[in-house]
Amino acid sequence: MQLREDLKSGELSLAIFAADLHDVVMGKARPVYQNRRSSFALTYPTFNLRELAKDVITRLAGKHDKAIRRLELTLRWGKTHTLITLFHLVHTLPSTHLALCRRFTEHIGMTPPQTRVAVLAFDKLDVEKGMEIRDPAGATSGSSIAWSVLAFQLLGLIGLRLLHAEGKDAERDSAPAENLTG
Repeated sequence: MQLREDLKSGELSLAIFAADLHDVVMGKARPVYQNRRSSFALTYPTFNLRELAKDVITRLAGKHDKAIRRLELTLRWGKTHTLITLFHLVHTLPSTHLALCRRFTEHIGMTPPQTRVAVLAFDKLDVEKGMEIRDPAGATSGSSIAWSVLAFQLLGLIGLRLLHAEGKDAERDSAPAENLTG
């Protein structure tokens, strides 16, 4: 393994490590994080990261019961990078030509199932201005209410209609009181 020139020279900008999961989801992140190949090139698959990926992917495949994970890392020590890695693993099907994808899928024992991903980045959610979100087809919209953010990301306008009391393609002003199915 060769040491990169920016590391040798001391010119590595710390800004390169400022990852933003919402920007990745929206397709607006720095190329180093947006592109799965370059993101994986900077990711070291520790045992714990591979185990977390295994738990998440087997849960998505219906082969694991534990649905909630709490990332207990101190500030600035990898939570966002971990979430971006998981996003890249499940958002699009893994490319077997990427060595890191192979390393994860070999550890997991399966290829991740096709998955819709919703990200609720509370640091981006403004109740007055809203936040930009993307549906599964790639259409963008704005939303200022947490449940609408999730519904639109998972189902697009259909998700908003399921939430809305009158079946409208609009945000619902109050939280749903019971489970909604469509």
